[in-house]
Amino acid sequence: MPRSSTPPSDKASKARKGEVAAVQGDDKAGGSALARGIEILRCFGPNERYLSHQDLVRLTGIPKATISRLLGTLQGLGLISFVEAIDRYTVAPGVLSLGYSLLANLDIRELARPYMKDLADHAQASVALAGPERQFMVFLDIARSRAAFTLSSRIGYEIPMESTAMGLAYLSVLPDKPRAELLEQIKAHHPTDWAPTLSTIEEARAAYQKRGFVISLRSWQRDVSAVAAPLVMPDGTIYSLSCIGPVHAMRREDLEDDFGPRLVRIVKEIQGAFGGPVALRPPDKSRMRVVPGGKG
Repeated sequence: MPRSSTPPSDKASKARKGEVAAVQGDDKAGGSALARGIEILRCFGPNERYLSHQDLVRLTGIPKATISRLLGTLQGLGLISFVEAIDRYTVAPGVLSLGYSLLANLDIRELARPYMKDLADHAQASVALAGPERQFMVFLDIARSRAAFTLSSRIGYEIPMESTAMGLAYLSVLPDKPRAELLEQIKAHHPTDWAPTLSTIEEARAAYQKRGFVISLRSWQRDVSAVAAPLVMPDGTIYSLSCIGPVHAMRREDLEDDFGPRLVRIVKEIQGAFGGPVALRPPDKSRMRVVPGGKG
């Protein structure tokens, strides 16, 4: 079995170490083993399918002896497997059972899928449904067109909030207190470029309040553009719907006048099926609906 072609990044390592320390610092009830075990599982991803013992020590900052004990426990639970041929660990089917039981309970995926496929075919692009996970957005479902462009991301893939349309859309409707807390977490990962990053986040929020959607051009990947709209459910859960495609086929005018307004209409249809949107208080203290009418 091949090894992961992309080694875990130092930036990701620092981020995870900080998160482990924060959780352990707040954990006074003896649950740090659980927190550490979860952080080990979080180290694995699309580009980190196989990790060595030393990789996990470096990524989490957890001592070698503790890592060994935790890996033994995770293996016993069927959540981690050891591949002797390459001397690496990988996630086991037990992890999938946890994830798929969550996805199976997400009725929103079943309802949103035909709308997503229609828009994907219309835009000749990909349409993704995502939810938040720490400072990232996680793909929950993806609809693809038959166009040559194919979104390489898969269900479960994480992308940063602050540089993607779907993440910026999520941040645009998050209530004040959790938004401020989340921005502090994101800021910790941008020690040298926080000012322009925050400016991008605030500009996206202003665009959302005006149009009901957010546009991102080349910010996540140089050859990709996207438009996204937040989807707030009656219980307050926030998702994002995003139409993603190649820069050459996703002109700004199409994003603003066609794909963006279509996303807003889809959001309204889905919210209506679940009992309608909820009203949130945006950061500027004015009252507004979660999804305004938008243009088009």
